[in-house]
Amino acid sequence: MDLVEAPRILGGGAGLDSPQRFEQLSEIGSALGASVGATRVITDRGWVPHARQIGTTGCVIDPELYFAFGISGAVQHTAGLGQPQHIVSVNTDPHCPMMQLADLAIVCPATANTLNRLAAGLADDPVGALLLCSSGQADMTIVHGEVLVREGRLTRVELEPLIEQHNAFARALVNHAA
Repeated sequence: MDLVEAPRILGGGAGLDSPQRFEQLSEIGSALGASVGATRVITDRGWVPHARQIGTTGCVIDPELYFAFGISGAVQHTAGLGQPQHIVSVNTDPHCPMMQLADLAIVCPATANTLNRLAAGLADDPVGALLLCSSGQADMTIVHGEVLVREGRLTRVELEPLIEQHNAFARALVNHAA
């Protein structure tokens, strides 16, 4: 799917440790009907083609839903995001710009294990898979800027009432992930 026209985009940055993570993102993207993009650091490494670069020196996008895996959110990148309705970010730095922009920020590394958990749960429960992909790894989970969990496991039972407090976000995430 053309990156510029995609309503859902999975983006990967320097927090991803190898080109194989982008293969995983592509598989997850197929399951979600999403396109895959990357930061300039990744295209400079040659892990994905330049045509997949998001930012001022790449594609300017405007998706409804943007997933950022291992993206810190440099100005060059965020300037090319347009106005996504919702942003979900997985990163180890809770204070980086991308996490500050995110509706849902999961503070954990965007590792193979995290992506495997997400991919494994997509068929049965895509939203639950996304939100629980870091279970046991997350240092912190943030929804709309509010820290929900610090240094602990986040279970679906604990999460559902919290997400219900943000009904518009939860409904949009369900619609985009389905």
